Amino acid sequence: MRLRLGLWLPVLVGVGLGGVVGCGGGGRAGAGAAGRPPTARPVGGQPAASAAPVAAPAAGRSVEQQHRIYHAALLAQAPLVVSEVELALGLEGAALDEFRRAHGDWTAKRSTWIGEHLADAAAARAYLATEMADVKLSLPRGFSPAEDHAHRLFQAAAVTGDNTVMFQVLIELGLADPSGRMSPGFQAFSLAHADWLTGNLGWIGATLGDPGAAQRWLMANSKIFRPPPTP
Repeated sequence: MRLRLGLWLPVLVGVGLGGVVGCGGGGRAGAGAAGRPPTARPVGGQPAASAAPVAAPAAGRSVEQQHRIYHAALLAQAPLVVSEVELALGLEGAALDEFRRAHGDWTAKRSTWIGEHLADAAAARAYLATEMADVKLSLPRGFSPAEDHAHRLFQAAAVTGDNTVMFQVLIELGLADPSGRMSPGFQAFSLAHADWLTGNLGWIGATLGDPGAAQRWLMANSKIFRPPPTP
């Protein structure tokens, strides 16, 4: 199968950059959403007086642990996980509203713990995988350092909007040959890239904010585009 870059390159750029705008960039910025994180369920419409006591443990977890888990969900850069954690902790309706208000105070007092244990999206996902092992969460799969670097190269090439750059990166990654034929692993890589995007919107927004930034990143990190050493 030969490459048809013009058809899908704009899609990759739109997913990468548009996703940053739509999802707020993820990462540490997610902490600012502690007051009203996204949820799949309506939470308003009940009088505050009917709120259940927040001090009661949920599923055997203390209030402190509930806040740690909830904050990890906010930072995990996985769109469905916040709602899944809310359900697992039994938080809904007025009780959820009250918990969210309390979480703002908790966050202000736990900056040191958050920095040590939830430093980035990967750490938040690892924390959830350990603390919520009894709950099936929609967490992105993990990537090895080599896989992560390959997907960064691929996304950077897509953001440049340059088909020639993308083609050269695909050759570097072994996903295409110089004749323009895609390797058998190209389809699997493309599917995995969608999962990688979910967990790396913050990095994309901070590092590949425009085609020029993406080109500069490739120059520094790709074997093909790295400037030759000065004689």
